[in-house]
Amino acid sequence: MLDFFQFEDGKPRLRNLTELKREHGAAIAAVKVADDGTIEVKLHSKNEAVNVLLRSVGGFVDRHELSGRDGKSLTLESLVTAYQVITGVPRAPDQVASGEVNETPKV
Repeated sequence: MLDFFQFEDGKPRLRNLTELKREHGAAIAAVKVADDGTIEVKLHSKNEAVNVLLRSVGGFVDRHELSGRDGKSLTLESLVTAYQVITGVPRAPDQVASGEVNETPKV
């Protein structure tokens, strides 16, 4: 914050915005000056800036595409098998397809 202010007579004053480095100026989201002379400087969120940067270079995956072995599409049978392995609850494929639920999965 000290890059945005200079002290005159022991009081902080906002620097002339044309004197700021480009990086500092880009960090400012808003400047408000109240009637009583109070200055409020709002900076852009660092977290949001990192999120935008990572999204732009593919660092975040917003959606997931699932596929079976060798890139083939998933089958109901392979999904049931994966469910059985993850939960430890054996179920027949016809139970899953018909919507029957006889057991509560153990998570």
